[in-house]
Amino acid sequence: MSILVDNCNHWIGFHIVDELLENSYTVDGIGDEDSVLAMFLGRNSSFNFVKPDVKKHYDTAIIIGDQSNTGIKSGQSLIINPVLVDRVENRVEINVPLLFGEWMPMNEKGFYYNNTFITFDSDFFQTEAIYIKDFTKGLMQWLKMKELPSTLEVRSEKNKDNQHVKLENAVYIRDNRPMEEKVKSVLEHYYLYKKFYK
Repeated sequence: MSILVDNCNHWIGFHIVDELLENSYTVDGIGDEDSVLAMFLGRNSSFNFVKPDVKKHYDTAIIIGDQSNTGIKSGQSLIINPVLVDRVENRVEINVPLLFGEWMPMNEKGFYYNNTFITFDSDFFQTEAIYIKDFTKGLMQWLKMKELPSTLEVRSEKNKDNQHVKLENAVYIRDNRPMEEKVKSVLEHYYLYKKFYK
């Protein structure tokens, strides 16, 4: 399966590419080749940076955020938290409420989400947050499915009470480890690579 990740060195895109490579996919990426995260991606022979006007056809394109690259040709597009991407055909919109993980814009107390600072000890974080590696493991399963709904609403299992989500479109991710362990792991990474964080 040929896969393109647009905005591959966004922190979410980085984790998606990393998981794809761990699962033996060959991945092309559109992104800034001079970024810090590009340094980590570029070390894998199964990964290539390509230009935004790439003409190659991909089985799947994964688009992070508000990218609206009309030149992407793919059998299926998975769009993570879509904005302004109406021109993409055969798309699946994957809406995630609150992802957290290594390389996100953060400090010791929390991180930024939609220009709002979320603390690790807040009720919102405790009920809504999904660790990025739990999300990417789910994404690997969704890639193998023959047919997906046009919209997937990804939620933490702790937040099953959301009345605005259609059950047929909902995917609930269960925590396999305590949230404190995941936060500790993210903070350890932050302290180790602090000078590279934004």
